[in-house]
Formats: sequence, structure tokens, C-alpha cells
Amino acid sequence: MKKILCIDIGNSNIVFGISSLDPKDFKFLHFRLNTNHFITIDEVSLNLFNILNYFSIKPKEISKVVISSVVPEVDVQFNYGINNLIGVEPKFIKPHEIPIKVNYKNFLEIGSDRLVDAYASKVLYGDNCIVVDTGTATTVDVVINGVYEGGVIMPGIQTSLYAIFQKA
Repeated sequence: MKKILCIDIGNSNIVFGISSLDPKDFKFLHFRLNTNHFITIDEVSLNLFNILNYFSIKPKEISKVVISSVVPEVDVQFNYGINNLIGVEPKFIKPHEIPIKVNYKNFLEIGSDRLVDAYASKVLYGDNCIVVDTGTATTVDVVINGVYEGGVIMPGIQTSLYAIFQKA
């Protein structure tokens, strides 16, 4: 059974999601690693091999790889590491490729992670959503009538605690 590997590369964590491409066999497996901004190609391959092995999935079972990344300095390593292990060229999602209408002045200021979250929320929960994502930053985004209207970025919980600890 062919599977799709989805990867969300964030500043704090990298989340791997694996699902069957057959809706009748839908299971979503996920795994989370700390983001290493200095990761090597070999480390990407080894981490991915171990994650797939953990779920008893062979690399040849993965037929598609989709990545949303806000850490461009590791994109090349992920591209080659995945290609080396699986033999599949990963598709890095760009904000303009996400099928959601955006009512925002400067489209290039919005990370693909936020638009992917907004689009997924719209698909799963309807045309009116508030999307909260916590990590290094906490983002709150709004979808009204199926249109991404914008949102806010605030320090995440750990970031805020660290700042208070350093200044108090």
C-alpha cells in the first residue's frame, strides 16, 4: 500500500506524518523531533529510516513526500536525505500553492505552515475557523467564509518563560 509522508519543519520541532493514499485504509501516524538547524543529510536519512522502521514501514512504501518548512537552512539536507533513502523528490509547499484564498496585504509575509494550517482547518471544520498553533511562536489565524484573513504571531509558551526567567 503506497503512503504519503508529510513533514512540517518548524523552528522548534519537525513533525512527520504518514498516511495511506487509499481513503479506505486511512491511518495517520505521526512522530516529532526537535529541530536541529545544523542537521546533516545523513542525519535526515537516519532519522527518517528510524521513524519508518518504528512504524514498520519500508522506505519503498512511500510514494509521495510533501514538506512545509519555515527553516530554509535545512531544506537542502531534507531534500537530499529523503531522496537518498526513499528515492522520491520531496515537494516543498510554497504559500502561493496552497488552495485557499488570501485576503492579506503582503502575501509573502505569511509562512506556508500558517496557510497549510488554515487550509486544513477549513477542509476539516468548515469555512469559519480560528486556528491556534503553538511552538516557538504562538500563531492565531482567522478563516472567514473560506478566506484566510490574517492573524497574529506572539512568543510561544517556552519562549515567554525563557524571556521572563532571563529578565526576572
